[in-house]
Amino acid sequence: MCYALGMITQDECETDYLETHKGFDMSHLDPKCKQKYIWRVQDRRGQGCYCGVDWDVMDVTAKHGSNANPPPSGDKGIDRCMCPAEICGFKTLEQAHRWFKREELRELEEYGYHLVKVKVRAITGIGECQVLATRC
Repeated sequence: MCYALGMITQDECETDYLETHKGFDMSHLDPKCKQKYIWRVQDRRGQGCYCGVDWDVMDVTAKHGSNANPPPSGDKGIDRCMCPAEICGFKTLEQAHRWFKREELRELEEYGYHLVKVKVRAITGIGECQVLATRC
């Protein structure tokens, strides 16, 4: 899988994803697919709240990783690790609110992380709790 190849391009990540998922429903990668955005908690640089080393932010997100908030490899429908070119997010605003409680979002906002709508190049994984995508 592409996550084991090291730093790769978005095209390589998407190509590897297509090759390893032949025969699966790929409608989410169809160029005619209407949804080309995801909801994501990130800072103004585009970095997600799970990527930093800010201990205060890690305190807010430390309880995530359970069945309710699994990593991509544990999310039914994705069931794989992320490629380096991918970002995590949510297909709908409702899905984001199931993952992050209002109090958590308020705390994360204090540290510069906001729930925003992000335009993406392709949605590369759809799980029950989250989605993976590549940036434009």
